[in-house]
Amino acid sequence: MWDLLKYFIVFVVFAIAALLNPAFASDPTWITQVTRGRVNLQTAELISSEIYKQSLAQDVDPNTIFRIIAVESMFNARAISNKNARGLMQVMPKYHRHRYRGENIHNISTNIRVGVEIYAEYTQSRYCGGDTNCGLRRYYGALKSNAYTNKVLAVKLPVSAPLPIEEVPSPTQVCVKNEYMDHDIPDSEECKNG
Repeated sequence: MWDLLKYFIVFVVFAIAALLNPAFASDPTWITQVTRGRVNLQTAELISSEIYKQSLAQDVDPNTIFRIIAVESMFNARAISNKNARGLMQVMPKYHRHRYRGENIHNISTNIRVGVEIYAEYTQSRYCGGDTNCGLRRYYGALKSNAYTNKVLAVKLPVSAPLPIEEVPSPTQVCVKNEYMDHDIPDSEECKNG
């Protein structure tokens, strides 16, 4: 019952914010602009909707997730770091493979789900007690330094409010390509046959 009430309250708050100011951080055109067109609008829509859905599911601020992705990969779903971190949220397979067994970590939906799970687990842990800065330090792996936290929080977003839940497309409804990807995302029969 509490979960349903929580989702309703979140939806009402964001609906009011949308009425007061229609410019959203989750507006896919922002992602397209910040990447200077390297991420097309259809891919940006999928990224945006997944950020919102996973943030809501894990009870974290979607704006923080937008910022993490901007810092970690600049919305490049195929990004691989020199430490082998992968995808939009730079998930480390070495430590988190169990979270996506049998799934492609470069898949937008999978990567955001796993990254948000990790960030939420760290932030909501007994160690951090819900503190965003502590969660960001743990996500980066630098508990003693605020450099990463400061970098993430410095990302400028447009006035923010996530997409209303009715407008969030199902990942299987959208097949996308951008210059970073060599195949359709998500990996579904509709995309392969489309």
